[in-house]
This record gives sequence, C-alpha cells and structure tokens, in this order.
Amino acid sequence: MAGIKTIDLALEATEVIQLRIDFQVSLVFSDLSSVSFGCPFILTRADGTEISIDPEGDKAALVEVLQLHTCAVTRGQVLGEMLFIEFDNGTTIRCFPDAQYEAWEYFGKDKNPERIISTPGGELSIWNAKPA
Repeated sequence: MAGIKTIDLALEATEVIQLRIDFQVSLVFSDLSSVSFGCPFILTRADGTEISIDPEGDKAALVEVLQLHTCAVTRGQVLGEMLFIEFDNGTTIRCFPDAQYEAWEYFGKDKNPERIISTPGGELSIWNAKPA
C-alpha cells in the first residue's frame, strides 16, 4: 500500500460495548471511542460473504452489525479515504467516502479527543491528531 496515507486509530484490543442505531450506525468501544456510519458500508463476514449495510435501508441487514457486540478489534485504520476495522471474529468493516454526505466519523478517547470525518467527496477533516 505504498503511497496511501494510513492513520492508526489505536482501537486494537478494545471491544464493542455499545451499538447505536438511528439514521446512522455507531459502534462504541471499551475505551469510549466510537465510529459512526452515515452512509452505506461493507461488512465482510469471516467466510468472505460481503454485505452492504445502509443505515437508512433494510433494517434486517443490521442483524449483522448486532453480532459485533462484545467483539474485540484487531485493527482499526484509515487507509487513504477508507475506514477499515477488523474484529477478532474475522469480520471486517470498510466504509468508503460518499460524493454528497459524510460517510463516516471517528471520535477518539481522552479529554481532548482526536476526531476524523470523511467529508462529502472523500476529503478528511482531522482535529486533534495524535502524533504518529
């Protein structure tokens, strides 16, 4: 992946402790950081089956997200403009930018948390970036 900017979200070993579903799908982790998806994202099961999940779409697809409750994160990164999260049960989530809407958002832990938003068109807005 030479040439692609990678941002490590330091989610390794955190667990999904809460799921929030409204017009977004949000995962809250054991360190109280969170990610929210405002646009469709791709959940890939351990067996390789890909499921496109639209937060405002078919609610039956959200069952796949519910199964992430208590799963530990093995990797959480921003790869270029894509958010990528891998879980200990083999499931992954990928969310790409959207042309019109904020596709995803990461809200870090700590008193002055890092915040990354995938703005319309794929530009990343980053506040309080942690040193690499």
